[in-house]
Amino acid sequence: MSSAPYVSSGSLTFQNSQFLLDGKPFRIFSGAMHYFRVPPEYWKDRLLKMKACGLNTVETYVAWNLHEEYPTEFNFSGFLDVRKFIQLAHEVGLYVIFRPGPYICAEWDFGGLPSWLLRDPQMKVRSNYPPYQEAADRFFAELLPKIVDLQHLNGGPIIAVQVENEFGSYSNEVQHLLFIKQMRYRLQTFQIWKTVKIFEECFRGILNAGASFNMYMFHGGTNFGFMSGANWFKGSTYKPDVTSYDYDAPLSEAGDVTPKYNKAREIIIELGLKSQGEIEVNEWLPLDDVLLLLGVLYNGQEVALFNWLSGNKEVKIPTEKDNERIIRDIEHCFSRERFRFKTEKLKRLEVMLKTLYSSRTPYILHKMDFFLCYLIAARLNGGVRTNGEENQCKWDVYSLDFNESFVKRLSDATWKKSSNQTSSVPSLFRGVLHLKDQPNDTFLSMKGWGKGVAFINGFNLGRYWEIGPQRTLFVPAPLLKQGNNEIMVFEQHKFYNSCQFQDTPLLS
Repeated sequence: MSSAPYVSSGSLTFQNSQFLLDGKPFRIFSGAMHYFRVPPEYWKDRLLKMKACGLNTVETYVAWNLHEEYPTEFNFSGFLDVRKFIQLAHEVGLYVIFRPGPYICAEWDFGGLPSWLLRDPQMKVRSNYPPYQEAADRFFAELLPKIVDLQHLNGGPIIAVQVENEFGSYSNEVQHLLFIKQMRYRLQTFQIWKTVKIFEECFRGILNAGASFNMYMFHGGTNFGFMSGANWFKGSTYKPDVTSYDYDAPLSEAGDVTPKYNKAREIIIELGLKSQGEIEVNEWLPLDDVLLLLGVLYNGQEVALFNWLSGNKEVKIPTEKDNERIIRDIEHCFSRERFRFKTEKLKRLEVMLKTLYSSRTPYILHKMDFFLCYLIAARLNGGVRTNGEENQCKWDVYSLDFNESFVKRLSDATWKKSSNQTSSVPSLFRGVLHLKDQPNDTFLSMKGWGKGVAFINGFNLGRYWEIGPQRTLFVPAPLLKQGNNEIMVFEQHKFYNSCQFQDTPLLS
């Protein structure tokens, strides 16, 4: 075997004590779960809980002695549908570390090797003994075609495949590794955590060091049937295992969240994305520039509320029977919003409406120079008066629907440098969140801003408003990526030069 250091030729490589995935820095936050120890009906539930804890990878063994209980009779269904398990991991957003053995240990009967191998009195398992090689090769010939297309380089979730397992324990035939080598990967932190406090100290140390980890186990499951194994070490005694494989893991044998799970999630959140803290918002796209990207939706003296505007440029003018809805919308607009009027400088803008009580109510706004036509109706049951006279001008109406294509055009536009002195509202503002590691769920705080809409990488997170009750927006990890993430804010009332990411929501 060559003495030269191993260099991966796959998607996952390592350099300077750091993993790289597709050439980019990548920290593996992994947890072990063995599909054959958990009913398939529970696989997705357990995988989702791993994802919710902040993990980005699941690690699993393959139990040869279950898949080939008798020579040449293979089973990959039900509990043993390993392909389905890997596909579910991909579906929930987890990478996979695949550990096919042939020897797996895992406190599993005969370390996962089929007992029928021992029918040969000369058998030497985990070696280049030809009958053992033939049996292992036959099993891999059945197994590997079922998962080869699920490798990361083929668009699947498998980022690493382990060669053999715990080499040097019960076996040290180096040449045997060449026989089964396809990709070398070994990452496992094995630590007995007797208390949550010990677990916290150890886990914080790992993450503070910038290391990757695999929790063995994250969810143990059960040694169903007669498959619980045993350990025996030289100078010790035979130590059989019980049926339960709870392992005092973060997820219990029954899949319940434990105090250790909550502590793990807390630490991952604290030492992961949340360390980014405050993000500078330093670019500005004035509203006039935004409107140039849209084009006029409607032009005329009659103006409808934004509720009646549609993308096909057909506008329905409200009738008397729509009064109740109109009044509620208009009262909301005038009681909460500030507007500016575009056509001329005004002393006042007066909108006369027929209220729910059949009286005419004037709403008067002073000294405005721009009017956001997508928020207010004009000429409704009394018309618009400017400086006390009926307004006869035509209105340009724009629909800021922020659909996918529009947001893409905004992102590609030419932005200006923003500052408290030059940036006016309403406008769009932008900043960049740079992530070195795999992202986790987080919450975006818009403290210091007024009212508007926030976007992450073109995805509309929703609306925020300083009066509450909601003060943060949830940002699921799948919306983020390693590297640069675009934060775009449409602000109506006041500009602030930063926003923050935090680990908890503020909803009231």
